[in-house]
Amino acid sequence: MNRLTFPMCCDRKHACYVAIMQILKKSFIALAAAAGAAAVLPAAVHAEAKPLVYVIGGFIAPGNMYEPLNSHLRGAGFDVEPLWLTGLDHRADANRLKGIVDGRKRTNPSRDISILTHSNNALVDRYYLKVLGGSKDVKRSVVLGGVEYGSPTGCMLPAPANQSCNGSALINQLNAGLDTPGPTEYYSIRSTRDPLSGDLDGRQCRASVQGYLPAAASVDHAWLGWDPRVVPLVISSLKGTCPGQWVTSPEGSVTYENSVDLNRK
Repeated sequence: MNRLTFPMCCDRKHACYVAIMQILKKSFIALAAAAGAAAVLPAAVHAEAKPLVYVIGGFIAPGNMYEPLNSHLRGAGFDVEPLWLTGLDHRADANRLKGIVDGRKRTNPSRDISILTHSNNALVDRYYLKVLGGSKDVKRSVVLGGVEYGSPTGCMLPAPANQSCNGSALINQLNAGLDTPGPTEYYSIRSTRDPLSGDLDGRQCRASVQGYLPAAASVDHAWLGWDPRVVPLVISSLKGTCPGQWVTSPEGSVTYENSVDLNRK
């Protein structure tokens, strides 16, 4: 900043005072303009931020295990933040997810945020979106082999992880009313031999890859996060283009009985 220079001496005190005040006024205007430019800068940087994807793994699987999928997403122009939400307590994990997203939104309210999750932890995503009001902040929810209406395997887990069992209080709460609330877009990607359909009522994009092994083995279900055929489907979904078919199902039309088939072929 240039050093301020004041008149050396004024014959009249009033004229000297006026001259000094004019110099100070110009300096304050310049400082205010500089401060305003600095205040605008973060908003401009935020506006250019890449879309953010939170990757939540399946049951007890850290999100950073999903390689090379995460790397492909970064290459497609997304910022990726893997999370480790274990699925041992779906409600607690959903509240933790809410805290993470809320913090990000406070930093940059206009940034697009999406969630990619797998299997059991689809329930964490859905609890956050539906019960905790996260649908107002999440652009897209992309689920690989979601345990949406419960799983026989979940019934064998210790409490509270066994809330993924069909008929549990958590499952009943999530599936009361519309499954796909708010402005969030919902995408489901599954193997054709996955015992879980991943279907939700309401508006949902449904896509699949051809399965290899019998549904009862659940190998295709577990492998979805590392199946290279899934990568372009995930990228397309996160960009808002359905890689399968948009389906709008009436509320209450999806049930455990019509969404789980251990003999699926």
